[in-house]
This record gives sequence, C-alpha cells and structure tokens, in this order.
Amino acid sequence: SSLSSSSSSSRGPSSSAYPPPPWTFVASRIRYQFGLTPVSAARLAIPALSNDDDDDDDGLTLLSLGGRTLSGIFAVEYESSPVGPYREIAILSGLVSNGSSIGAWASRIYVDSNDAAEAGRELWGLPAEVVPIDFDSDPGGKPG
Repeated sequence: SSLSSSSSSSRGPSSSAYPPPPWTFVASRIRYQFGLTPVSAARLAIPALSNDDDDDDDGLTLLSLGGRTLSGIFAVEYESSPVGPYREIAILSGLVSNGSSIGAWASRIYVDSNDAAEAGRELWGLPAEVVPIDFDSDPGGKPG
C-alpha cells in the first residue's frame, strides 16, 4: 500500500531536515480496528473541542450518530517514508470535521522511531511517543 500526502500543514515544516511535500509512505501492513465511542468519552480525549457544543473557534466538529462517534486503533508498518521505515499505532478517539475535511482525531500516537516521532510533532503537531513496537505473526505464520 502507498499513502501520499500533498497537503501542507499550517504549521509548516520547522526544519529543513524534511523533504518538501508531497510525501510518499509505503506500508507493508495496515490494520484498522473500528469502534464506537460515546460522545461524552470522546470529548474528554479531544481537547480541541469545547465542552458546551460541537464547534470550537477553529471550526472543529465532532461527528456522531445516536450519541456515538467512530473511533478505533490504527496500526501500520511503513517500509519507507520521508523519515525512513517505522511502525505506528494510533488511538483514534473520534471522527471530526473541519470545514469540508473529515478525519479521525488521534489522541495518542506511538511510533518506534525517534525521527518519526520528531517529524510527527514538528510537522503536524501530533502527540507522538517513541515505544518499542513488534508486530507478531499469527500461529499460521502470516503477518498479523
């Protein structure tokens, strides 16, 4: 799988250590476990939302249906990226929109590369932490 990002962050790259966009990420394994989280719990994990309504001053809206929002865990192994190969696990607390853009809010991101964590924090303001990550194979020997 290949993911490409051509969007430029409003923060902009703070270091010339990163190549200019568009960036290409080649993933060898991707898993996404979906869940439904009560809106009240999602609000606790998404500080950009105000406590009294779905919109904050920047236009961020928590999307929900029946009092729940889409959440999940995203795990990926990148064979190549602008910062080299790395593994990532993201805790996605809710589905949000900002204007016409929709995406998952990552309340926690764990990566196994210092370069990936630094780029995540500097370029996108992501809450990235470096931890050891090992994706085991299932008993049948297939990647899990």
